[in-house]
Amino acid sequence: LDYVDLYLVHSAVGVDERAGLDDRGRKIRPKIPFHALWRDMEGLVASGKARSIGVSNWSCLQVADALNYATIPPAVNQLEIHPTWSSEDLAQWCLSVGVKVMAYCPLGSGKPDMQLEAVRKAASRLGVSPAQVLLKWSLQKGYVPVTKSVNVARMRSNLALDFELTAQEVQALDACEGGVAMKICDHAGEFDLPLYSRL
Repeated sequence: LDYVDLYLVHSAVGVDERAGLDDRGRKIRPKIPFHALWRDMEGLVASGKARSIGVSNWSCLQVADALNYATIPPAVNQLEIHPTWSSEDLAQWCLSVGVKVMAYCPLGSGKPDMQLEAVRKAASRLGVSPAQVLLKWSLQKGYVPVTKSVNVARMRSNLALDFELTAQEVQALDACEGGVAMKICDHAGEFDLPLYSRL
């Protein structure tokens, strides 16, 4: 492997697993400022090891700060996005400043997204699967949804998105936001930080 097309900083909060826990039982975080980390990321582009660089799970403040010091701005902010956890404000803000949004968990795995009435109605009208409706919703919002499957038929179905949701169907899916209870990846618990509170 000579290069990667896209290399992401996986999380806005690092954890040094080898360092263990502090005296209060919390995971120890490395003391690396984002601007120093980003300089190293830009070095990967300069060396030809990465064509594009981006971030994952960064807040608007972290992305805005990066846009101030980056020579190469983040190409992508990868966020958990599905109708019941839409990250709407952050995702739309990223798009407005030229940072693409990659949607992970776009099918709402383990959450009620596939069974939502708005999803079922659109799927029935269009003759497509609920998964196709969720992926198309993501695309019509301007995001790049990423899925994984080992099932060839499902892979083909995930690419067969040559239909359009109506504005009303998109709005109905937008209205399904369920708050933190619908989040799949709980980074607050992982990093022992109040990431989803209104601080």
